[in-house]
Amino acid sequence: MPIFDQGYQHWQGPLTSHAWRWLAIARHGVRVQTQNRILRVLILLAWMPALALVVFVAIWGMVEQRNETVLPLAQMILPAEILRDPIAFRVTVWTLAYWYFFKVQMFCIMLLVVIAGPGLISRDLRFNALPLYLARPLTRFDYFIGKLGVIGALVAAVAVVPAIFAYVIGVGFSFDLSVVKDTYPLLLGSIAYGLIITLSTGTLMLAMSSMTRKSLYVGIAWAIFWLVSTSVASIMVEIRQQSGREINVDEDLKVWLAKNPPPPGVQMRGTHLLHFNSGTGKGMPEHFDADKEQEVAIWLRAWNEANQQAWMQAQLRGLE
Repeated sequence: MPIFDQGYQHWQGPLTSHAWRWLAIARHGVRVQTQNRILRVLILLAWMPALALVVFVAIWGMVEQRNETVLPLAQMILPAEILRDPIAFRVTVWTLAYWYFFKVQMFCIMLLVVIAGPGLISRDLRFNALPLYLARPLTRFDYFIGKLGVIGALVAAVAVVPAIFAYVIGVGFSFDLSVVKDTYPLLLGSIAYGLIITLSTGTLMLAMSSMTRKSLYVGIAWAIFWLVSTSVASIMVEIRQQSGREINVDEDLKVWLAKNPPPPGVQMRGTHLLHFNSGTGKGMPEHFDADKEQEVAIWLRAWNEANQQAWMQAQLRGLE
């Protein structure tokens, strides 16, 4: 019967510096997560918007070069003003494309985190693996950074790396190095986006995962927090946009009222109509005659048209 010496054995492999010891935890975590079939399917689905971004920036590059194959299709989609001088709209088009891409990818990232994140620490707590980790030459900070690196790898895989790849493709199809000068903030912003999402989402998920040994509870808490915070954010954004529109409307109506003051019988509070006397209501002044009634009616029609026009202009400013 062979005998195996289980005593101390010298390590014969390469030694790395302490600064990279967290990478072993992150690499192992990514390898474990990629064995999850649902996670692999979600990553593949998350690459679909990235593929759409790559195709879009490539086509836009050919539009700038006035490629005869692409122009007929572009004429069916884009306004003639843009096609006359596409380079003038380059920054706007690239910015909108990346904005839509990251907006969709945020949803994908949240799904990936809710699948991969709950067990990052809670599973170690359930199986008492922390003493095994810390028995090695690892610090608590190394452990935290390693776990955070798992979420960072997922964010990079579905958002940062595809965004950088799409940028390279877009520059290549433009055949114009000036596109780098115009759009390099998008490249830097894509990298910063990945770092911010990793730090904010990752630290919150790791905090939740460290509170319990049950990964299911962490996933449910994360889903509730995500849904509630998303709903609240949408409401706050809508309130802010509505407030901005009302401010613009008030400014336009103040200018109109300065040129068209309300006639007698019309009561205003700021730019809002409070009350008007049609000439038949109770409390009508004795000197209020048919001519005054017609004057009020004409002014009210003009005020309604000005109000509608102000709201339309506010909507257009918001779209711009």
